[in-house]
Amino acid sequence: MKRKNNFITYLIFMMCVLLSCNELFAHKERVHQHLAIEAYKLLKLRYPLLASSIMETRIGTQTGSCSGRPWKTGTITGGAYREDCEDVVYEYHLISGTHFWDADAGDGSKANFAGIVYENAYQKAQKYLKGG
Repeated sequence: MKRKNNFITYLIFMMCVLLSCNELFAHKERVHQHLAIEAYKLLKLRYPLLASSIMETRIGTQTGSCSGRPWKTGTITGGAYREDCEDVVYEYHLISGTHFWDADAGDGSKANFAGIVYENAYQKAQKYLKGG
């Protein structure tokens, strides 16, 4: 009887682990593209003239690849996809290192992963906007 209970406990544990693996892929490239497209749709609801602006041609679609250097395509969704492939601002190898920002810690706070310190997402956005 004890062996059967151990097996059931193990089985339930493994099911929980396997079912939670989807969370590991929740912020992959296509999700970021989808968020950009949906955000643009909301923006057009508030500012309908955007539908006839250059932004309409620059939003892009849900396609992409991590090969080559397609930043030159100039689409928002292309950038959203590639941001998960490479860090073009700081050129970090751990790409997700600059994905986060604890706003409560302040604009200049750093992200710390396993003892490695990274600039935060706000600082990265400022570099995108202001250059440098």
